[in-house]
Amino acid sequence: QFTKEALSHSLKEAGIHYQHYADLGARLDTNLYPNYVSYMRSETFGNAIEKLQAQARHQVVAYMCAEANWQQCHRVHVSTYLQKQGWQVLHITAKDAATPHPLEILKQGKLF
Repeated sequence: QFTKEALSHSLKEAGIHYQHYADLGARLDTNLYPNYVSYMRSETFGNAIEKLQAQARHQVVAYMCAEANWQQCHRVHVSTYLQKQGWQVLHITAKDAATPHPLEILKQGKLF
């Protein structure tokens, strides 16, 4: 039910637009990028994150991946990046619950 095709179909039935940004994913060529943070410095990431931000300027955007816990996922880095760019980032934790991306991660200053 969570394949790209099934998710796209289910969201369309609910009236929600689905856009896959493969270049924001966490599957990396480890010969080029030893970790996700190094990948974030690439032009490929830069282009993909700009497309996401352009979309978010016109509509509410939710980004997700297969990992349920954002703290154990590349989304922690994407969320920090977006927050540093001035975006409000909320992590959906349940059907009716969301928590703000914690400022403590930004204060560490280790990502960028």
